[in-house]
Amino acid sequence: MNNPFITGILHLEDLPEQEVYLRLEENYKNSFLDSAKSLCDGKWTSLGRILNLPISHNNVEILRCFRRTNIYSLKLIKKISKFLIENGFKEYSLDKLEKKIILIKSKQGSPKGILNPKFPINFNSKEGAIIISCLFHDGGITVRDLEPFYTNNSRVLKERFHKAVNNIIGEVDFICKSKSNIQFTYSRIFGLILITIGLIPGKRQLNNPKFPTFVFNYSDELIYEFLSQSIADDGWIYNPKKGFGFIGFNFTIDLTKLSEEERYNVRMTKNLNYLPNTLLGDLDLFKKLGCKVAGPHFGNEIRYTKNSEEYRYTQEWRMQIRGYKNFKFLSKHLNIPLEYKQTRLINENNKIRIRKV
Repeated sequence: MNNPFITGILHLEDLPEQEVYLRLEENYKNSFLDSAKSLCDGKWTSLGRILNLPISHNNVEILRCFRRTNIYSLKLIKKISKFLIENGFKEYSLDKLEKKIILIKSKQGSPKGILNPKFPINFNSKEGAIIISCLFHDGGITVRDLEPFYTNNSRVLKERFHKAVNNIIGEVDFICKSKSNIQFTYSRIFGLILITIGLIPGKRQLNNPKFPTFVFNYSDELIYEFLSQSIADDGWIYNPKKGFGFIGFNFTIDLTKLSEEERYNVRMTKNLNYLPNTLLGDLDLFKKLGCKVAGPHFGNEIRYTKNSEEYRYTQEWRMQIRGYKNFKFLSKHLNIPLEYKQTRLINENNKIRIRKV
């Protein structure tokens, strides 16, 4: 059985059946239903009884309603598909049916959903690496509405994210909820897709999510893409006129619930259970490429108080990538989608190379 958190590949059947609604191509839908009805003396009521489907208050058969409406639940479609397969109609299996969808949406949320979804959705791709990296660094998923969002001042980065979404997910609309237009927010169905592959709603500093397993199985080329986006979103490249520079990352984690002693122990022992998992994930990917990484290092702590009472406590943790070999390798393979950061990477490599000679 497929586990999208491990494989990075999502099929229709992996999605929560109670939450998901879809519209099939008209001819395929009619053939799908007629084939099922033909197994039950051509009667909708007989098919409904076999599938144990309810009858509405006005005595209208649910299947007849389905035939007349444009969209219906994944739960019902799964039932009919299973019934057909058991009776020899393998052309209506979910892996074939998922290629005949023209719209998929959630029960709640935006009615627009995703047009022409591209099942199976494969996050083991350039676009998949961009999407996952964006969401772990400058994005996320809201808790209440399960709406994915990506926040950045750069128009280039926002358009890059949206293009990646359309390329592997399907035609997805976004809205800007602020006048500054720095945040793209997407529909709930996209959020359900992301949750199914292992992403967690909520503030990253609080829930401290880990990268899905499949990210650590990426090829080197996909890791280059992932880390290029990571640097564009949350990294910086220190490129001084004198001396050597570095690539740096800072991430913060909320440890308000820990006692003073526990907070101290985290600082002293670098307890990985309480360090920012986004930092640790990026660090592991750099190491997977053979880079030497300095860190994680404790940066600082902030106590938020009101009326002399502490209501929040955070720790900042850091890492840096330095040295001739690292910069020579990364400047050759990374393509940071912010021009000024890519220029700094190349400049630092050239400076180190000249001094090395």
